[in-house]
Amino acid sequence: MLCWLEDLGFCKVGESGELVADPARISLGGELPTNTAGGQLSGGRLHGFGHLHEACLQVRGEAGARLVDDVGLAAVGVGAANSGTTAMLLRRSR
Repeated sequence: MLCWLEDLGFCKVGESGELVADPARISLGGELPTNTAGGQLSGGRLHGFGHLHEACLQVRGEAGARLVDDVGLAAVGVGAANSGTTAMLLRRSR
């Protein structure tokens, strides 16, 4: 996650640790909610489909108690630096 935050421009290279040091910043209700469905822990090897599904639910306003307020854009990143990676942006149509 740290590499994605830097690569997508949410912070400068080397500053992602400081960004996530306060868990409230990246929690539901924080300024940059991440892993709203709990991340990949024990999610199996689904190649990011769980993350994509969660992003779709968020953008469509169907994430229930995990719903981030006023979501218009969701970023999904799968993989680690220097390996096969995939990134996708989902935008709510108005």
